[in-house]
Amino acid sequence: MRAILLTRLCLLFLLLSLSSHLLGQYGEIAYICPVPGSSNLNPEQNIIIRLNERLKPSSLRSGLLQIKGSVSGPFKADLLLADDDRTIIFTPTQAFALGETVHIMLREGINTVSGKEISSFEFEFSIIHHDRNAIRKRLEELSPQTIEDNYQPSGVYDRSTILDISLPPDFPAPTVYSYGPEDEQYIFVNLNCRNPYTPWNLFISILDSYGTPVFFEESELNRINFGPLPDGRLCYATNIVVNNEDEKYYILDSAYIITDSVNTGNGYILDAHDMLLLSNGHFLVLSYDPQPVNMSQIVPGGDPNAIVTGLVIQEVDNNQNVFFQWRSWDHFEITDATEDVDLTAPGVDYVHGNALEIDQDGQILLSSRHLDEITKINRNTGNLIWRFGLNSENNSFNILDDPEGFTHQHDIVVLPNGHYTVFDNGNLRTPQYSRVLEYAINENSMTADLVWAYNHSPNIYTSSAGSFRTQANGDRIIGWGGTFPDAITELKADNSLLREFYFPNYVNSYRAIKGSWETNLFTTQEVISLGNYAGNGGYKINYLYIYNQSDKVIEISSVHHHRSEFEILDNFPRLIFPNSYTFIKVGFLPQNEGEFSDRLTLNYDNADTSRRIARQLEIKGMFESITPSLLFDPAFGASDVSPDTEIKATFSEPVKKAFGGDINNEDIQGLFDLKLLNRNGESIAFAGIINDEKTEITLHPQESLAENKQYYVRLIGGMVCDYDGHIMMLDEETYFSTGISTEISFLTSEGIIFYPNPFIDKFRVSRLPAGEKLINVYASAGQLVKCIRTSEINLNIDLGDQDAGIYYVEIAVEESNRSETFKVFKSGGSR
Repeated sequence: MRAILLTRLCLLFLLLSLSSHLLGQYGEIAYICPVPGSSNLNPEQNIIIRLNERLKPSSLRSGLLQIKGSVSGPFKADLLLADDDRTIIFTPTQAFALGETVHIMLREGINTVSGKEISSFEFEFSIIHHDRNAIRKRLEELSPQTIEDNYQPSGVYDRSTILDISLPPDFPAPTVYSYGPEDEQYIFVNLNCRNPYTPWNLFISILDSYGTPVFFEESELNRINFGPLPDGRLCYATNIVVNNEDEKYYILDSAYIITDSVNTGNGYILDAHDMLLLSNGHFLVLSYDPQPVNMSQIVPGGDPNAIVTGLVIQEVDNNQNVFFQWRSWDHFEITDATEDVDLTAPGVDYVHGNALEIDQDGQILLSSRHLDEITKINRNTGNLIWRFGLNSENNSFNILDDPEGFTHQHDIVVLPNGHYTVFDNGNLRTPQYSRVLEYAINENSMTADLVWAYNHSPNIYTSSAGSFRTQANGDRIIGWGGTFPDAITELKADNSLLREFYFPNYVNSYRAIKGSWETNLFTTQEVISLGNYAGNGGYKINYLYIYNQSDKVIEISSVHHHRSEFEILDNFPRLIFPNSYTFIKVGFLPQNEGEFSDRLTLNYDNADTSRRIARQLEIKGMFESITPSLLFDPAFGASDVSPDTEIKATFSEPVKKAFGGDINNEDIQGLFDLKLLNRNGESIAFAGIINDEKTEITLHPQESLAENKQYYVRLIGGMVCDYDGHIMMLDEETYFSTGISTEISFLTSEGIIFYPNPFIDKFRVSRLPAGEKLINVYASAGQLVKCIRTSEINLNIDLGDQDAGIYYVEIAVEESNRSETFKVFKSGGSR
């Protein structure tokens, strides 16, 4: 045994020495792939050479790399300069032959931007001998799917607590226990089932703090690692298991449409355990690489025909070009595996990589379950930097305050403060229980200090999967993985329990990721305010507008909320045509005083309810008799209102500005919105007047409103209070619709119309007598500010350059020697 290990160590030393020799001899070369002298590469393998400096693209030429196979002879290759300007990718135009040795010679002539010329060099690697399909078939035979039987519903799970009755019966909705306030972020989970005799099907889902889904989609296949990417898209992988070519990552936009997929290159099959979107737009992916190995030469009693599964990490660009490749065969020993990995079995999975992370210095962190190890890999060179884990055969660190270490861990994450967190499954711990850990690692002193740990009370043991993430506010979210009780635990920053999700028996999720999200398939406002209920009887109502952003008809099939104070006063389903909108009525009827808030979910289900796309918003209302109430005239929902109307806002008591001081006429434009249709519509200019008692504000549109249109008025929340300081914190909103104009608001004795009054910058004079007219405008002190001679019968008079105040307009008709004077009021504006 010792002799065999010594021989293998010598071979590994020679392999690494050759690589180091090449990199040392040609100091401008940072990375070569495949590793010189490596074996068992796939026939589709490309050749990657990376320089330490940027190179001159003009120095690249055909025939720069000479490739010759021991069986196939010379090869041609397509040349690609990667987007970092340092990496050259050579892709042979045909696959290598099985079993052949490939000789590579890089010719002279590559120049760096700084003027250095790269000397020629040569190296070799060899291709696999075996039939990969036969190996994959054997591996599948050695890896039977396990089914947990004896299905017994748990007393913890009670579907009757699920308030959303619109959920399909095969959706395993969680029971949620909350110990703190709900928030506006969502949990992304894949819900798979380990027992076919349960009533639950396979879903990916996004859940709010109540456990209400804002998205789910059913699938016949397991999906894994569902969650958001840094660029705002979503991803998931099909999880076929056992090296299946259908296993890949899919990228979805915010309408849940698959827009792209991610796969491995060089003939490897993607493994679904993890995928990262990198800052350069590339993807970091995993592949399990089964190879035939004569294990009788490695360990006593080893199977001479064993299938041993190694690990491959690749960085691929958007065109599936392999930019970086790292193989466990070149860096790890099979005998590094943990004690529970049977090295004499016909199938040996000695690495089982399950998580990737990018460290703060840009290097790769790899979690290997069957090594009990976190490994740091140089992303530029492929070399190992360190290996970490108390129970790892190759631990590089002095580990403090952690006598147990982690075993069969998942989900390595780097925190903003540089600490590392892992989910410790604890398979090799006695007694078995799982926990989450946070380490501070000092790479200078090579020490690792366990600074925080948590295990559930009572203990939870998760034999597989699991995740642990820390939110920006310090809260922590733990996904307990694949063993019942499959729960998600949320902790506050002070370690107190915030929330727990319990799923039915045998339903598991690989990870639980929390973050912000909303679909853009249809949109609505983020908050709808019902204002202060005081002074109202029956439901106080507001309109909620829903916009279809897509080019297809969608249907709001149902809605869901939690508090009885709010009610949706419309029937469903509601169709929304492409690029159009609908609105629904939201009612507010509190029985007691207080402040009320709820999450409203708008559901769009497909015909067979196998998919839901939902959007949420917050509903707010209050009932406070000590806070001023407000009534609008025209009243909410009024129709056939005259286009020449004024809008009155009447308060239950005198009001002032919440930020200090009395409300003056010039303040009113900053307190109210007046818009066509709704809150997203065109703004309508208006002037405002407040009465002497400070209980009524009148809005005068600058021009007559359009006929047969809807208008929206809002008093902006937080701007107004009573004289005792009680602030009207919520928006007060109303809608009314105009009819056909049937009356004139401002009509002189001569039949001349002028409007609006008050005005902001200009007012209109209509139905002037025919002939030449002289129009003089005087300030209240008597000075002439504008003189107009005109024969027009309709005229806009602009006083935008004058101060607010009273003005007198004199109209003299020279032909008849008649004149008329009327008074107007300018609100707001200054010179």
